[in-house]
Amino acid sequence: MKKLVLIGTSNGLIRGGISSALSEFFDLTNLSIGASCSGCGLFQLGENIDVIKAADFVLIDFSINDNEHLLNSWIDEEHLNEVVRILYEEIIKININVFSLIMPTLNYLKNYSNSQGRKIHRRIAEELSIPVIDGYEYINGIVDSFSLKDEDLFLDNAHLNREVAFCFGISVSTVLYSLDTLLKIESDFKSQKICQYLVVSAGDLVSQFDRVELKGTSTLKLNAVTLNEKVEIDVSRPGFFLSGLLINANSKAKVRISNLNSDFHIIKNAYSGELPDNKVQIKYMPINQPVDASHISIRVSSYYDQESELSPKGKKVLSSRDYGELDVFGLVYLNAESTFLQREIEDNSFQSHVDSIVTASVLNYMLEIRRLKFFRDRLSLLNNPNFQEADLYRELSLASLDVGDVGLAREFILRARSLRPSGEWIKSISNKLFNRCESGDS
Repeated sequence: MKKLVLIGTSNGLIRGGISSALSEFFDLTNLSIGASCSGCGLFQLGENIDVIKAADFVLIDFSINDNEHLLNSWIDEEHLNEVVRILYEEIIKININVFSLIMPTLNYLKNYSNSQGRKIHRRIAEELSIPVIDGYEYINGIVDSFSLKDEDLFLDNAHLNREVAFCFGISVSTVLYSLDTLLKIESDFKSQKICQYLVVSAGDLVSQFDRVELKGTSTLKLNAVTLNEKVEIDVSRPGFFLSGLLINANSKAKVRISNLNSDFHIIKNAYSGELPDNKVQIKYMPINQPVDASHISIRVSSYYDQESELSPKGKKVLSSRDYGELDVFGLVYLNAESTFLQREIEDNSFQSHVDSIVTASVLNYMLEIRRLKFFRDRLSLLNNPNFQEADLYRELSLASLDVGDVGLAREFILRARSLRPSGEWIKSISNKLFNRCESGDS
């Protein structure tokens, strides 16, 4: 089984969605973190480089949140362009097949050319000859082909519903396998030996703390250091610029980033308020413009200090109650000497190949969605306390018949009949199946 690494956001975390489909076709390592941008991708790349080097494919999915970060002025466009380019380039440099995955949103479905996040990822991917799997083209193809309502395909504005996302995942898997041999490209990186980014994790800061603590969610836990107003730590990295921090966004604190040799500082609100107070929310907080990291420190700012720069926030307002601690999982830096990669490929016709597969897979959508809905509706009967093993095999038989697999339907009904030989419904289905097979319909 081929190895796939998914580095993205919340679309990759929905059970029964795109990651569930990918896991049926690949040995999947899912490094997605909800509500994160491409800077988080650099953190995951740095922290999981050995896993990524062992992969056959890497999927990058950050266009939705990158667009939101731009719209809300949480990151400067030039800064974001540099982060996105470095993320793709560093994966290319280890000779792994990398794809740009563009997940669609409801509000951009009919005017997706206006999404700045999509524009940036498509442009940089095309400049680096990276295939783009565009979910907007897939979803619009479904809407146009089957006269469906846009809103019926989405859970909310930013997430496809599970069945649609699963079917799109099947399409994505088809693209990856079809291009496996086509993309075996050896590139010359002699002029690109320099690593363009640096990840500093909590473990790297342990010398300035008594301890680090494992914190996170049920799906992801990372080492964290906890800052307060009394603790200031030196995070200087000469030759680099600070790009952003991976934090617990449920920390009730503002962070102060200071130049140790001047009065320059940045104050950002680290509290999103999107979860109950006892929950940890791992989120990437970008700096609007990279900060020279030659002589810098970070600490928790005073509650009364005014924010000097916007940062991702939720609906709750930061209050003075329980104020004062900030969990930091790591920091991401960009190399001051970064020079962009020039990748020359003789044949980049694979993009048209990708687009043709996505277009063709639209035609299979109704069959796939019908199959998924039929199985899930039938297996929901398992919640019935009177549902027995014979009922399960009966329903599996009917589901198999519905998708045209008569042979499998026959096997299931035989098993059901052995468990409940007197069952009239099972007997009726069995008789119809055997008569169907004997008549040559198989």
